[in-house]
Formats: sequence, structure tokens, C-alpha cells
Amino acid sequence: MGSEEVTSSDTSSADVAPDGDVIFLVGPEEHRLRVYSLILKNASKVFSAMLGPHFSEGQTLLQPNTPVISIPLPEDDFDSMVIICNILHGRNETFIEPLKPIQILNVAIAADKWDCGVPLAWAIKDWMISERYTDVKELWRLMLAAYLFGEAAAFAKITKALLFHHRGSYFELGEGNELESSVQMRIRILLEEARTKLRTDLLQAVFDAAYCAAGNCKCGWTGKCALSVLQAQKEALSPRRLMGKTVMEAIGIAEKLDVATSGWPETSCQLKLLHCTIDQIKNLLRNLASNLKERGGLTIESVHSQA
Repeated sequence: MGSEEVTSSDTSSADVAPDGDVIFLVGPEEHRLRVYSLILKNASKVFSAMLGPHFSEGQTLLQPNTPVISIPLPEDDFDSMVIICNILHGRNETFIEPLKPIQILNVAIAADKWDCGVPLAWAIKDWMISERYTDVKELWRLMLAAYLFGEAAAFAKITKALLFHHRGSYFELGEGNELESSVQMRIRILLEEARTKLRTDLLQAVFDAAYCAAGNCKCGWTGKCALSVLQAQKEALSPRRLMGKTVMEAIGIAEKLDVATSGWPETSCQLKLLHCTIDQIKNLLRNLASNLKERGGLTIESVHSQA
């Protein structure tokens, strides 16, 4: 369960199906959750096995005139189970406000355990709208939920936001025991590696612009252009300065890099028309920076491959 406590409007019981034939006693406090066994069996192979003829609970349900049976689920999160069962039973009127990322993550953990992600598919699509959130902790939780739900597009989109807009270390982020610690560690490492590559490629883009400016002309003009680019990079985007910026902030600086030419004498070089101009250099920097913005986030497959 998440590190934040999420309380329900009624913490003692939930009659998702008032005349249901199963009452789950959820969590260590045994909150009552009443449901229809048939709906759960149709939604999940795990529920189907537990409530089927091979287990005592299922055998009891098959007997005629069977009273409601109670099944303890001491390790489950009550609020998450209520959310899942409400969706499976078509109780959409119970959702008045959007779920918080911590709730979505807890539901993802429960859905993974009970193998009922498929019937939650339409709800998951709504939950994965990451534009609602800017707080990095909320994005981290939503990203973990996307991983558990197998939502590849959402996972890539959220990890891209974390790559481009998070300033601190990814090793500061984490959610207790919600997800296997090794999985979270692999994601942190992949994010750190990807962000380091983005920063390195940004510096390389500036050097490429300087190299383009240098050209082969012997008059010295192009050399001054190249030196001006590198001087601007040193003042605005040195490695030390770069480490204190988000990737998106650093790209913004590169796009507007102040490459000065004031005080330069006019050249009489016969190849003057072939010289790389400051405007051309700035356009090149903008194009190179724009290409970096198109980089994507992580893939779920990349996390799996690190296992």
C-alpha cells in the first residue's frame, strides 16, 4: 500500500452488491465488502479459481440454499478492493471525483494480484491522463501504476516527463513496498542513464554547432564564430551549470544561447558569402535542441530486459 493513507467515506463496510452472496473481510480490521461471486469469477481467473469448485469457498457456494459466505482477505487494501468491485459491478455512480495517483497505484497493485486488469481497461485509460499532475511524487506513482497495468504509452509519456522536468536524483523517489524494489531500482537507473545521455547530447549539439561555424576558411572569421559559440556554452551551459538544470531548462538555454559578435571587424575575405553566420548558428542550435525534445521516455520492455 502507498505511503500516504487514503481513507474511504465509510471505512467499516461497503455493500457493492447489497444482496451479494460473498462478503470479503478485507484488511487486518476485516472491513466488510459484499459482492456477487459470479461477477468476480467472470472478471478474473484468480477469483474464478478461489470461488470455484476446487476450493472450499466455491464448494459452499454450489450448495443449495447456501447462506452468504465470508472470506477473509487480511493482506488486501480495502479502498482498492472497493474501487475494483464497484467498477466490475457497474457502480460508476460511486465515482464522484477523480482518483488520486496513490489510489490508482494501490488499485494497480490489487488488480495485478487478482488478475483483473482487463475489465478495468476503460477506467485505466482515464486514470493514465498524466497532464493532470505536475508533482514529481504523483507522477512517480502514476508511472508505477502504468507499469503494473502494462500501459506502454502512458509509461513512456510519464517517464519522458520525469526525464525532462525533474531536477533532482531519481534515487530520492520511491514508494515503499508497493512494487518490487528491484523493479523500482531498474527504473531509477534507466532514468538516470537516459537523462545523462540527454545532457551529453545537448553539449555535443553545441560543439557540433561550433564545428559547423569553424569551417575551413583561413581568414579567421569562422574561427571567431566557433570560439564565440564555445564561450557562450561555457558561460551558460558548462557541465556544472547543466547539473543544476532540468533537461528542458537546459534545452531552452541552448535554443537562446547568446553568441556575441559585437566589436568584430568587417572581413574582406573573398569567401565571405560562404561564411557561416551567427543567425545560421542560432538556427542550427534551435534545430538540434528541437530534435532532443522529440526523444521519448522509457519503455516497459527496457525495464524487463534489465531483470
